[in-house]
Amino acid sequence: MRSVLLAISVVSLLIAASGASESEIPADSFRVTFQDPDEKQAATGGKPQGQWSRAPSLLTDHAYHAAVAVDGKIYAVGAGADVEVFDPGRQAWQTLAKSTHVQDFPGAAALGEQIYVVGGVDKKKNLATVDVFDVAAKKWQSGAPLEVARSRLTTVTFDGKLYAIGGYIGDGREALDTGSVEEYDPGQRSWRKKASMPTARHGHAAVVVNNRILVIGGYGKHASKYGPVSVVEEYDPKNDSWRTRAAMPTGRGFLGAAVLSGKVYAIGGHGTGLCVERYDPEADTWSRLHEAPAEFDRFGIATVGNEIYCVGGEVSPRRVWRFQPRPD
Repeated sequence: MRSVLLAISVVSLLIAASGASESEIPADSFRVTFQDPDEKQAATGGKPQGQWSRAPSLLTDHAYHAAVAVDGKIYAVGAGADVEVFDPGRQAWQTLAKSTHVQDFPGAAALGEQIYVVGGVDKKKNLATVDVFDVAAKKWQSGAPLEVARSRLTTVTFDGKLYAIGGYIGDGREALDTGSVEEYDPGQRSWRKKASMPTARHGHAAVVVNNRILVIGGYGKHASKYGPVSVVEEYDPKNDSWRTRAAMPTGRGFLGAAVLSGKVYAIGGHGTGLCVERYDPEADTWSRLHEAPAEFDRFGIATVGNEIYCVGGEVSPRRVWRFQPRPD
């Protein structure tokens, strides 16, 4: 931990000496590398970790939103904030358009050069709306609405289709989740129901790996108790079927998940914002990695190249970190 503490101490001294806020310190000042072999092994069980570094901050606050990668760039969308795009080559954010309306906790995913922002909540009302942002035209248009209005869902794309999975369907006064899965066909401009997820939940994460959709964590009812879950379930779009996989070591919701080199990284979460765990889908096993250098809760996550970007969030709505895992 010596290198971690040293890096964080240097950052704190920079902020204190300059009188600036964290977002005003140059991004390159924030770099955390886990270099001590003995301490790294103690913290990670001998598993390689990687390097965290600060990326340029967002121009406006983003929390309860989503981040989507399209053509090597990252788009921050939803939650009523401006649409912003980050170009890793230029290392800069740019504002592209205003949001159409407030929709906290939507799902978002890209089909080609169109980003679908799905569902969400506005003043405790769950939404079935679908807004489509064309990254080339920089304009919004309306899409076909969901059959089940929901917020705190996940959306992913696979084989030219869009999937809306799970979410919250209550009014804020009750724990009421859904396992509903809907598949969107852009050619037909319509949604259709698919096999429901066995564990109804919200605030979960989902990724596509090995031609399957992996749904991780969230909040729901498990073993007769309601709260953060460690349940991991895998959906096969070809056979419209589900199966249970190895549970995540740390049950949590409002986390982010991303895939690099065939491995799944589960990062952050509400009350567990420093947690980083890695899943090997071939072995169906999890491993705990070193804690992140900052908390991530209700944030956006996207992958470009060999880096995972953690974008904004409730803890620090303009902060952006990038994580480059070391290969095994």
